[in-house]
Amino acid sequence: MIVNLNTEGFSIITQTHHAHLACLIAENLKEEYKKLYFSDVFAAIAFHESKETDFNYNQQLSDLGQPISFDKPEGSTAESAKKVEHILNDLVTRSLLVAALVSSHFKFLYPEVFNNKLVSPRNCNLDKDAMKLYAIPVKEYKLLYGILKFCDRLSLMICKEEFPDANRCFEINHSLGNTLHNMLEKEGEFLIDPWPFTGDSLEINYEYHLIKQSSFKNTEAFLKAFSESEICLKKVVFKN
Repeated sequence: MIVNLNTEGFSIITQTHHAHLACLIAENLKEEYKKLYFSDVFAAIAFHESKETDFNYNQQLSDLGQPISFDKPEGSTAESAKKVEHILNDLVTRSLLVAALVSSHFKFLYPEVFNNKLVSPRNCNLDKDAMKLYAIPVKEYKLLYGILKFCDRLSLMICKEEFPDANRCFEINHSLGNTLHNMLEKEGEFLIDPWPFTGDSLEINYEYHLIKQSSFKNTEAFLKAFSESEICLKKVVFKN
C-alpha cells in the first residue's frame, strides 16, 4: 500500500490500484510505443502487483500504530524472494512473455534476490527463455520492458504525490524509448517533456481510501478500518 498523510487523515492507495493507473498511462501512449507485443506489455503492467502486495508483506503499521507505505518496512531478502517466486509462478502459467517482463522488473527492484539465486532457476531465466521462444532481440525486449518501467514509475509518482512545484523539474526515468522524460511544473500546470501521449493532455483519475483514525492497536483493527473506509477520487492533469 501507498500511504499519504494530509489534513483529513491517511489516504491509502493499494498496490493493485497503482498497477491499474500504470495501465491507464500505458493505454494513452503514442502508437509508436504499441507496435510489438503491446498486449503482453499491458498485461505485465497490470499483473506486476498482486493482492498479496496490497498491504505489504511483512509490516503494515509503524511502532506508533500508523499505516506505513510498502517501501518503509525493512523487509528481508528472503521475504522479497518469497514474494517474487509466488508472483512469477502464477504468471508463467498465464504467459511466458508476461512473466518475463515482470521478472525483469523484479530484477531491477530486488537484484539481491536474483544475484543470490534465491528463486528457482526457471524464474531466474524467464527473460532469456521468452526472448528465445518469441525470437525477440535483446534490444527490442529492453524497449518492451522500458514501457513497463516508465508507466510504473509515473504511476508511483502520482500515487506518492511526487509532483514538482515552483517551476521545478523532476526526472521520471529514461526507460521509455531510451529517452529521459521529465515532469515539470509551470504556472500551476504539470508538463511532461518530451510528450509521450496521444492528444495534448492526459487526465488521470485515481482512487484512495480515506482513514481518519490516527492509529491502530494491531493490523486486524487497521484492516477492518480500511474495509469500511470511504473511497475518494483525485485527479491530475498532465499537458504537452
